[in-house]
Amino acid sequence: MKFLIIDSGIGLCHAIKLGQEGHKVYYTNTWWKPFPVFKEVILGTGFENVEKILSIGDVIDEVDIIIFTDCGYGRLISWLKNKGYKVIGAPYECERLELERDYMNKICDELEIKRPPSQIIQGIDNLLDFLKKAKKSYFVKLNTVRGDAETFKATSYETAEMILKNMTDKIAPFANEFTFIVEEEIEGIEIGVDTFRSSLGFLCPYFFTFEKLDNTLARTMESSVWDDVLNKLDDYFKKYDYCGAFSLEAIYDGKDVYVIDFTTRFAYPSSSAIECSVIEDYGDLFLNCIKARKKEFKVKNEFAIGVNVYTEEGIGRWLAIDLEKDIDFWVRRGVKVKDKIYLTPGEEGQTLAGVVVGKGDTLEEAFNDASKQLEQIHIYGMTINWGIFDVFVKDYIVPLREYGIDFTEKENKKTEINIKEIISEYVKKKK
Repeated sequence: MKFLIIDSGIGLCHAIKLGQEGHKVYYTNTWWKPFPVFKEVILGTGFENVEKILSIGDVIDEVDIIIFTDCGYGRLISWLKNKGYKVIGAPYECERLELERDYMNKICDELEIKRPPSQIIQGIDNLLDFLKKAKKSYFVKLNTVRGDAETFKATSYETAEMILKNMTDKIAPFANEFTFIVEEEIEGIEIGVDTFRSSLGFLCPYFFTFEKLDNTLARTMESSVWDDVLNKLDDYFKKYDYCGAFSLEAIYDGKDVYVIDFTTRFAYPSSSAIECSVIEDYGDLFLNCIKARKKEFKVKNEFAIGVNVYTEEGIGRWLAIDLEKDIDFWVRRGVKVKDKIYLTPGEEGQTLAGVVVGKGDTLEEAFNDASKQLEQIHIYGMTINWGIFDVFVKDYIVPLREYGIDFTEKENKKTEINIKEIISEYVKKKK
């Protein structure tokens, strides 16, 4: 098949994966700006069966499927679909669920999907007044322009004041017109789900996930506490023919699932890397999303962990990536010259080099696979959070058992978790 991938610059892994499967891939990213730079124009070149293009108009009528890897194209996606193009991506009415959190809350209420209580506050001064009087912690969230400030927990007035005063410089004359979502904290464990949808509904299996510092632990499941939420959402998505990737995050308190965030696109960085590593026939998955032939797809392994690899040395300069063997490493921003992958120069704050994915039929196998692969990759100045394995077990898997969910259970048999056995000796030495 022929694919056109329209990327914001963070979804190169999807082009690489489809190219590896033998599909013809035309790849473009948002390279254009008043003064284009070489690193953006060259991004994505050299990979197997991947051709970098600068204009989608050159190939849009030649391809079988168009894939948008990010939000912001909803109106265009709807227009293309109305013209008969086969498109993977969220229509405008669906991407609003991610980009406009107040709209997300409205739709959740209409669909009777539980969410944490929240309110809208306009202006930084009003928000600070509210938080100064608050007697408990709140999460503060932004609509659309999330790059200006991540969601943060206002554990104290002083913490919130520091964050919001810094943000004032970014929105200066609009500081007291800006809209914030203030959300009450729900006690429980944060869980996630990564899935795909066709006109038949959500495909099966899906990935039940935990995310910590952008690292992701996933298990493929056919049923879980997510089912009721997904069933309710499907009625909404069906109206707009949403075809493509979709993710949710929520708090689970042992009884109910409280949705806190929508992702109406591929989830990055590590969830996308896991999908590229674990799904057996990626091209067929997208064809199935378009043609709705079946609700199932095949995976190679049941458990997977995506571990991020960082380097501050790649800011402003090129770096070579040395891989000892064929490993599941998905470069964040890169090119391939002959057999060597290079990391393109990053801007300030762009320290993520890529994601290593460990897979297995048990949790232990996935952890050990990731650990071994991480020792086979060499990038100048690279850093890895080796403690993430321990965090996933102690902060997610073990507490979730208290709520009656055994993330590691297989064939109705309980798996005794021994952290010392799961965290390999060579991992502990890295700490």
